[in-house]
Amino acid sequence: MLKVHTKGMPLTKDVDLEKIAEETEGFSGADLAGLAREAGMNALREDRNSKEVKPKHFAKALKMVQPTLGEQVKKNYDKFEKEAGSKAYL
Repeated sequence: MLKVHTKGMPLTKDVDLEKIAEETEGFSGADLAGLAREAGMNALREDRNSKEVKPKHFAKALKMVQPTLGEQVKKNYDKFEKEAGSKAYL
């Protein structure tokens, strides 16, 4: 999902989307879109002429953007997945 929401975004080579994905477990697609957008805005707030988004911009965005899915919703999804198994995809 992060790749989708950062497509076309000028990320520096040291932006590790896999690491960010691990840090954003429980984020919905909309939450990830907001995170990417906020990281981009952080780059522009730092330098109006910025041409790239750096890890520090994502780190700052992670402090501001919180997941909208609560822990109970996640537990319900996990329970459903466990109970339904591969049947959920038939």
